Amino acid sequence: MQGVGTNLGTIDNRPAPDRFGAVGTEIRMNPKPSSQDGDRLGDAGLFVMIPLQILHDGSLSHAAKLVYGRLRLFAGRDGRCYPSQETLAREVCLHERELRNLLSELRAAGWINWHQTRSTCVYTVLLDRQRIAD
Repeated sequence: MQGVGTNLGTIDNRPAPDRFGAVGTEIRMNPKPSSQDGDRLGDAGLFVMIPLQILHDGSLSHAAKLVYGRLRLFAGRDGRCYPSQETLAREVCLHERELRNLLSELRAAGWINWHQTRSTCVYTVLLDRQRIAD
């Protein structure tokens, strides 16, 4: 019988991971998050970048800053993106009504703009604050 602390290099007779989670030469990664219907969401290596201008904008709520960051991740080089409100709300863990309020907050502050087409909403993520004419 093995005593407590007699083999500090193992956990349950397996090699203990180092401080980075590596076991030998294998690095164990957390699985990708999945939605309720089992679809994979994005890549575990992706992350949301929020510019310091947005981060330090005291007029924006924390949730609005997160929505801005997620829109930037959707956006192409031209700053445009086309996510449905359902998709965007699901990815930032909000109800669609809350999301609409946050989108309006971002628009009023001059960080995003959008226009409705026949079939979708086109968001433009702005890198600098702009005055948006309503």
